[in-house]
Amino acid sequence: MAVDGTKVRGQNSLKNNFNAKKIRRHLEYIDGRIGDYLDQLAKCERLLRTVQVMGLEKLQKQLGKLIFELWRLLWPTWSRYEPRFIVFP
Repeated sequence: MAVDGTKVRGQNSLKNNFNAKKIRRHLEYIDGRIGDYLDQLAKCERLLRTVQVMGLEKLQKQLGKLIFELWRLLWPTWSRYEPRFIVFP
């Protein structure tokens, strides 16, 4: 085939050919990814509603308790290493 004197050749690599099975599999993959995104979006919306209901101060207090508990549980492991400065927001 020639277009204005330029030769164009067809390519049939794995990425360039499609059949019904490949298209169906790719559409299922895309639908799965969209479903995952919508699930994450729903989780974020639930978290936002929780923050609005509970109030930010109460959540900060709970986060402080969780950080303290984490520190208490992991201190025996961390104390074997050189002391480092750890800053919590």
